[in-house]
Amino acid sequence: MRTSISALSRLIHRLDVTPSDLVAKLMERIEQFDGELHAYLTINHKIGEEARRLTLELKKGKTRSLLHGIPVSVKDLIDTTGIRTTYGSRFYGRNIPRRDAAVVKSLKANGALILGKTNCDEFGLGIESPPTRNPWDKTRMAGGSSGGSAAALGADLAIASLGTDTGGSIRIPSSFCGVTGLKPTYGKLSMAGIFPASKTLDHVGPMCRFASDLPLLLKAMGYAPLRPRRQTSPVVLALVKEFADQAPVRIRRAIDRCLDKIVSENIAQVTEIKLSILDALFQASETIDFAEVAWVHKRLFSSRPSLYRPSSRQLIEEGLKVTRTDYLAAQAVRRKIAKSLVTLAKEYHVLVTPAVLSQVPTARSTISAKEYYSLIAPSEVFNALGWPSLVAPVGFSNKMPIGVQFVGSPEKDELVVRLASEYQETTEWHTLTPARYHEIDIE
Repeated sequence: MRTSISALSRLIHRLDVTPSDLVAKLMERIEQFDGELHAYLTINHKIGEEARRLTLELKKGKTRSLLHGIPVSVKDLIDTTGIRTTYGSRFYGRNIPRRDAAVVKSLKANGALILGKTNCDEFGLGIESPPTRNPWDKTRMAGGSSGGSAAALGADLAIASLGTDTGGSIRIPSSFCGVTGLKPTYGKLSMAGIFPASKTLDHVGPMCRFASDLPLLLKAMGYAPLRPRRQTSPVVLALVKEFADQAPVRIRRAIDRCLDKIVSENIAQVTEIKLSILDALFQASETIDFAEVAWVHKRLFSSRPSLYRPSSRQLIEEGLKVTRTDYLAAQAVRRKIAKSLVTLAKEYHVLVTPAVLSQVPTARSTISAKEYYSLIAPSEVFNALGWPSLVAPVGFSNKMPIGVQFVGSPEKDELVVRLASEYQETTEWHTLTPARYHEIDIE
């Protein structure tokens, strides 16, 4: 689909396309394609009625916001009133929440329609989202834990989607499926009504195609980032060598072409930096993540461990081994490194890394420790910092998407969004849909 949400909104407000028309087309596509992708767990069977109500409001001259009538899919970790929400787990197979998560409530108040719940790893504890498959190659994984959200967007089975991110769960699948995803500044969007993974690392955020639509989605979710002050000097990007140098050649070349384009279009200046402290930050983040996951699940796990998937059991068991001393030491390392990077953020406005350090893996049941690190390391360190991080597509390797990550300092969400938007104005990577799924016809 080559139409941004903003452009689609104009068509809807003129009633050139009604919410009912759009929902009908998307439901038809879901029926046609989702049997092979497994992006959705549950469809909102009341969406037709809800779309008709919003269409009637438009005909009466009432509009709630630019999101009025826009269909959004929601990760199954996020509560939705009256729509089954399983948290990807057998424990909650029949769970139907009585109230919406705060971000869903806000979206609905702004006129967004909830298409359904997208598949995720059990309790968000993974990077695979089985059995969801990648729309670019069904033998490969969509990424996790927001894999269903990214796969739905990649095949145009949703206009926008919500994901959560504890160590890369928005950004990894966005990279794998060739879409745009944002982990906002920590704490700026409410996590109320979202099953926690690691409370001091968890974020919720929007996923879509066009970075230029992210401010609209953020505002409708309850966060309106301040516009950055006018720069007295050019925006400076810093490519983080520790991650760039570990990436396969094709990924590194795609990142370099992206940065060359940014420089040639006078969007920003680019330099390279070394941040050797990031490895220590990653290790501290892993300790914090394991411990906090174990604390969340301790009671449930002790009662029915057999209902957890093997990968989840392993993560919880590792977390139960973390001592209070180890946890507090990891938090101290985290605070020390975050403090040390304050000056860096003033000198370099945006950090740049590959989204992941490997090709998109094939779908399978196990991932080695080395491959796990290659997938999660560039993203997880910025969960520990709480900095806004955006992933956008920048090319292909072996016919699979490649993503770049732009990272800003706290509350500089608008800066990384603007950077990605200006880059996307000069490229088409974010508009591409796999040929099998063709483009959604909205005219």
